[in-house]
Amino acid sequence: MPNIAYRMNEWKYTFDPVSKADWIRQITTDLKQKPFESLTSEWWEGEPRWPILHNEDMDDEVVRLPDFLFSQPPHITEQISTISSSPESVNQTILEALQFGTQSIILQVASSEKKFNPTWINDVRLDWITFQVEHNGHSATTVSSFINAFPEHTYFRVIRESSSPLLSSFMSGENTSSAVEISALRFIYRFPSQGIWTKKTINTLNTLLDDLEQWQALGFETSSFFNQCTLVLEADLDYFKQVIQTRTLHVLWQNIIHHFSNEAASSNVRYLETHIEQNKNEKPDLFLIRASMSALAASLAGTGSLCIHQSLDDSVPMFYRRINRNIQHLLDLECGMYKGVDPMSGAYSLDFHVKGWATKIWEGLNPCK
Repeated sequence: MPNIAYRMNEWKYTFDPVSKADWIRQITTDLKQKPFESLTSEWWEGEPRWPILHNEDMDDEVVRLPDFLFSQPPHITEQISTISSSPESVNQTILEALQFGTQSIILQVASSEKKFNPTWINDVRLDWITFQVEHNGHSATTVSSFINAFPEHTYFRVIRESSSPLLSSFMSGENTSSAVEISALRFIYRFPSQGIWTKKTINTLNTLLDDLEQWQALGFETSSFFNQCTLVLEADLDYFKQVIQTRTLHVLWQNIIHHFSNEAASSNVRYLETHIEQNKNEKPDLFLIRASMSALAASLAGTGSLCIHQSLDDSVPMFYRRINRNIQHLLDLECGMYKGVDPMSGAYSLDFHVKGWATKIWEGLNPCK
């Protein structure tokens, strides 16, 4: 029997390159009387989805993301709410999530909660996981009281919106004197997938840059701000759109860091979270399929943390929550795709949109113009 490994090493690609003109000619033939325009569509209003992208359309520059993004799988994250749940029920949900390998817990606390309830974390080893609390209130006093009651190794997520005064109120007056409190904060910037995504992303990143300016004015180091930021991307229903959005955010983030701190990368390697949420009335088996595809897109695009939101419907069998929580394990243990290099580097059909979207967004960032 011939040595297959040797033969593959000697194998040469024998496919002749095809010009764009020849490619379009063949596609036109295959359409069989349908107009070429029938292939066109839009990612969103005003943003065309190009049906034909060829190597001739690209320049020589390849989008390659930093290797560290692909050296390990995303953190398995779970978001658990205290809304309409007893402290004991919240505790059981946390323990159940940990049983299935969750590495990071986001505890979403109702605005009516005025203090941290220790029952939530009974028998939870916080030194084994990343534990973060997200409070719906907008009072700096409430935030301070929660942080003072925090167990060790706990972080507080501050949701940043352009209309929210929380950051300025918390970081003014007596609060600025506490380095421990400041380091316990994580600033969350959300990127919904729907709508005119480039415009929404410009608005969110401009909020982030305004926060950075305020942070610097208060005398804090620029690098520490970047280390405390988290970008939260909502997984899109379109697999390729999610991949492009994720890669675009990576490119923008790395360039923002380099622009303001002259550093190649932040020490915060899990700055990007992808959240996969179940749609209303979506059947659990269909959500499982969609979550699997979104998780694959997130992993291949270098996402730092992956949060698959579990159904709150008690009628959904436990089986689906267990399988959903195993998606990351399957990607890590059975696919073996975390090799420390960007697996999509040089995919020109992706690079075309990543470059276009990143350029358009960068031009809309106030301090970067």
